[in-house]
Amino acid sequence: MSANLTKIKSLLPSTAVLIPLPLGRKKPITDGWQNTTLDDTLSADHQEKLSRSNIGVVVGRPSRGLCSIDIDDNEAVQPFLDLNPRLTDSLRTKGARGCNIWVQIIGHHPKAHPLKNKGGEKFGEWRADGNQTVIAGRHPDGHDYSIVVSNPPVQIRFDDIAWPDDLILGHPRQAKTQSFDFQRNLT
Repeated sequence: MSANLTKIKSLLPSTAVLIPLPLGRKKPITDGWQNTTLDDTLSADHQEKLSRSNIGVVVGRPSRGLCSIDIDDNEAVQPFLDLNPRLTDSLRTKGARGCNIWVQIIGHHPKAHPLKNKGGEKFGEWRADGNQTVIAGRHPDGHDYSIVVSNPPVQIRFDDIAWPDDLILGHPRQAKTQSFDFQRNLT
């Protein structure tokens, strides 16, 4: 197992579903990746593929509530963290710009949806069911993804996340939600 894969596994819950992606790519090339289960990832072949590829995490229910908040603009990261001081020490990774703040959701969470401000400009994405987030490997721009904060994801209820006032969320409290109790479903 590569040192990078070992590091990633040490930061994520043991329930995280990791999938290999082609080096330098963000999107899976295999059909049905959304249906990958933790059991599917335990084979020696799968682990070998992970050790020599970009690594994506199938977020949401498949990873038992592990989700990410994808912020696209570097300038928006600190104001978001100011609204959410608990998330300052949560696992944070970076691709080309902004970051992904990783959270372990306790209870319900909405399905994945874009995050835009009232002017229609993209803030980022709420990444959950039906999404994957690249956590390690080579970015399409040619540089490596990096770990900005090397701590496990903070456990938090979705309703306890504070969102900027000018953000239109496809409002999560109105969106269809998925219920998952991380504490009760550790097995």
